[in-house]
Amino acid sequence: MKGKNLKLPRELIAPSADMREASERIGLHWWYWDAREHRLIVSPGLLRVLGYTPAEYDPYEPTIYRNIHPEDAGENKIRFGRLLEGEIELYEIEYRVKNREGAWEWYYNRGNVIEYGPDGKPMVVGGISMNISGRFSYLLSMLEEKQKFEFIFRHSNEAIMIIEIRDEKAFRVVDANEAAVALFETDRSRLVGEIPPVFATDKLIGVSGSGIRRLREKGFVRFEKEVVLGEGKRAWLEFTGHSFNLTGEDLVLAIVKDITSG
Repeated sequence: MKGKNLKLPRELIAPSADMREASERIGLHWWYWDAREHRLIVSPGLLRVLGYTPAEYDPYEPTIYRNIHPEDAGENKIRFGRLLEGEIELYEIEYRVKNREGAWEWYYNRGNVIEYGPDGKPMVVGGISMNISGRFSYLLSMLEEKQKFEFIFRHSNEAIMIIEIRDEKAFRVVDANEAAVALFETDRSRLVGEIPPVFATDKLIGVSGSGIRRLREKGFVRFEKEVVLGEGKRAWLEFTGHSFNLTGEDLVLAIVKDITSG
């Protein structure tokens, strides 16, 4: 079966110089798995992250776990196997990779089936890998350039909130852009301010909740939560948060998305 053309985007099969440069700049790397040929193709940038040179790496005998934390390697195999067996439609995992200085960095990996065989089994899986640590550093640098951050914060179509963490819980909403106010179907004076005490025992954002613990461990968290909007309507929202410290305050930059219809 080797050499057979796959129904993949041209940029994955033979990425242009522009695509390679852009992916390197933002720390977003691509990969795809051909189940028929038992072949794993990864972008040059991801290959370097994983600790290999092109000469060392054999896509037909892929051993990609050289620099991946052992605890994450096992979980990765389990989740990817579930995707191939059709148990899940989206494979995603956050995992640790040892960098050149010997420190662990967090990466986010996700993928899905992009081609099925006549028997309905997955033939090709494509996905991306992103340096979460790098993205956090980028966000922090944006905060230091206050004018640029303010422009993005105020004019973004995405709902963005800045939340203060105090006493190991989400304590107050420091600020929210217009998209966030519209999403929660309320006015700014009700959205911004101290979070109601009832949430102090919330399993995700309350005292030592799982979301708070994840922020402490990784500086990054993603979770889904059902909330009541301004007019009493219930909705499922996805929260993606990045922690940072500014003038002594323990803060989270949270991007919120309505996933109710999904």
